[in-house]
Formats: sequence, C-alpha cells, structure tokens
Amino acid sequence: MEYDLGFAKRLAEIALATANKADADGLDRRAAAYMARLGMELALKSMLEVSGMSIRAIRDMSHDLCTLMAAIDRCEVRAAEGFLWQSASRLRGLMITAYGGETTVGQVIEAERYGASRYPVELRYGALPKDFPPDVIAHATLLVVEEATSWGPNIRPKQVRMD
Repeated sequence: MEYDLGFAKRLAEIALATANKADADGLDRRAAAYMARLGMELALKSMLEVSGMSIRAIRDMSHDLCTLMAAIDRCEVRAAEGFLWQSASRLRGLMITAYGGETTVGQVIEAERYGASRYPVELRYGALPKDFPPDVIAHATLLVVEEATSWGPNIRPKQVRMD
C-alpha cells in the first residue's frame, strides 16, 4: 500500500503530544497542527486506496482535504452486520468534544472553507495559522484512523442499486 494508516496515526499521536506540552509555544502548536493535518491527509488517501482508487487519481487530488473528503463521500462501507452497505460520508459526523464544545470530523476537515489557514502552505509559511486547536485536529485524525481501521477492506465506490 502506498498510503500508510499506521504512519497517519503516529503523526496524530506526535501532534497531540506536542500540542499538549506544558510549555508549548506558537511554533509547537503550528508544528502540531501541520502534523495532524498531514496525518488526516494520509488517512483519507489510505481509505481511497483501499476502496480501489488508483494512486494516480489520489495524487491528482494533491493535499486538498476537502476534495479527498468529497471522494470518500462517493464511497460506501459494509455495515457491522456484514451485508448492508452505508455511505462512507458518515465519517463527517464523528463528534469531537473539546474546550467545552463539540465539533465534527467534517468541520475539522473543511475548516479552511470557513476561514482557517490553507493546508499545507499556510501552515508551513507566514503568520501563525488560524485553525482549530492542534489537539482537536489530532483527535479528528485519530477518529478517522480508527474508523478506517474498523472498515478494513470493506470500503468501495458507491454501487448503483437496481431495486
């Protein structure tokens, strides 16, 4: 496999540890946000690869998390019961509770649509980025990795139903 889900998880874990350091400064938080978003990118690409999408098609989406998530939306996953298929877009609705509030994985993935710094460029260069707190991004990435792990090979492009 080209895209390593284990590496995505490790990036999120390191991001979380970095963000939660007692003496974390702005640069630590920037690095943590970057690592967490990189982990998110790899996790989404891993799911698309497992679904059967070509590496070329995945690479053509570059680092665009919104586009990668839209491609996941066009997939389905086998339900736990084993015979029903459900939309993989349910990934968007996974909840993250932090700082006295809640958000969803979908909101974290699409944060730049609502004013967050653009990944990866604006997280690497220039002023300190505007984004969710890096630990929230890392938790979102860990949820995506957990969901992808539970789905295993049971993800595919949505099938046309002839009911």
